[in-house]
Amino acid sequence: MKNMAKCIGEFEWQGIGGDAIKSLTDAENGDMLSSVAWRKVRSILMKELEERPKLGMMKEIAALELESRCVVLKRKRDRRMMIKLRGGTAAFQIQVGRWQGVERKERTCKECQSEETEDVCHWLLQCPAWDHLRRPLVEDVSQCDGFQGQSLTKQEAFVLATACTNYTLLNYLCSMWYARFSA
Repeated sequence: MKNMAKCIGEFEWQGIGGDAIKSLTDAENGDMLSSVAWRKVRSILMKELEERPKLGMMKEIAALELESRCVVLKRKRDRRMMIKLRGGTAAFQIQVGRWQGVERKERTCKECQSEETEDVCHWLLQCPAWDHLRRPLVEDVSQCDGFQGQSLTKQEAFVLATACTNYTLLNYLCSMWYARFSA
């Protein structure tokens, strides 16, 4: 009990003291431990996001404070797609060019010939070559609070966060993804 009180004090769970722990039910203890663990994990994650600029989109998603975890997606291919999009490892020119040592300014979109860098944001929200598949996604997500009037980066984060719990958005993303990467 002494170690439990020390842990509770360290993690500051809702101001509860060591004596009060004895009166908690198993369910309350479970909630407390879950709350403590997630708070600790979140603080470690936020520190990691600050230290690694490549994880910038994950930082934007975390800042939205939406329930958004890829693990809840049922299909493995959907989880893989979302993790690649959110983690900056999808095979867009920005990433492929980095692997090949191509200058950043030369990693342009091959789909629209716009001379814009092909990254997730360009593909998801800007590239004219994907307008026909993007239109229903934008119409649907525009109905959600928190999308309109935001910067492109915040809109990208919103779509990538919301798609984990909104299967209509996820299906639109899948259509775009498989059209882009199937050949």
